[in-house]
Amino acid sequence: MLLIRHAKGRNGQPTVALIDSRTVQSPPESGGHAGDDGAKKRNGSKGHLAVDTLGQYVALVVSPANEQDRARAGELVTAVNRATGGACRW
Repeated sequence: MLLIRHAKGRNGQPTVALIDSRTVQSPPESGGHAGDDGAKKRNGSKGHLAVDTLGQYVALVVSPANEQDRARAGELVTAVNRATGGACRW
């Protein structure tokens, strides 16, 4: 991430991160790892991710799809702070 940001004329560590989630459908063999996301009508896993303004991944937390986004927000913010050395401000 550091080299890409420098090549684009940016600081080495991002100061802004965008947070979103995505549900990925799992095969039946995944068993207990999968959850049912009723809103998206998918059984699988949910990836809660943070990217910088260039679209580079900063942090990722994976959970069963039935977990609410807010339930993993604290864990994701901690992961972003760890990855950026606390450069992102919330």
